[in-house]
Amino acid sequence: MIRLAVPAALLLVGLTAADAAQYRPDPAMAKIEKQLRGLNPGAPLRCLRRDQTNQILTAEGVILYVAGRNRAYRNDVVGHCNGLARGDVVVTNSPRRELCDGDLVQTRAPTGGMFTGSCSLGKFTPFTK
Repeated sequence: MIRLAVPAALLLVGLTAADAAQYRPDPAMAKIEKQLRGLNPGAPLRCLRRDQTNQILTAEGVILYVAGRNRAYRNDVVGHCNGLARGDVVVTNSPRRELCDGDLVQTRAPTGGMFTGSCSLGKFTPFTK
């Protein structure tokens, strides 16, 4: 009986820990949500001029281009940039003065400079007061 009780208890504890980890809030996404609090979404844009923003926040699958307190542009990337969730450096190579949907994005480790992921930009959703 004890042979079955110990593995069953360990399995139950393991499942409980996995469930807790699954529902743990993502601090990077919380930061993005805080930045967007009080702002209203607008119609998606295909492109965004590079000089319109002054800060970039990242979370799993999301890049937020911040243009001050009252304006930000959310981009839900297409594909999986592994480094976005870790806050790796966002690298975009576009020959234009603007970023557009479909442009390639790569993430780079802040130390060592190793590329950690790549994806492409989606449409930019503007958020304003």
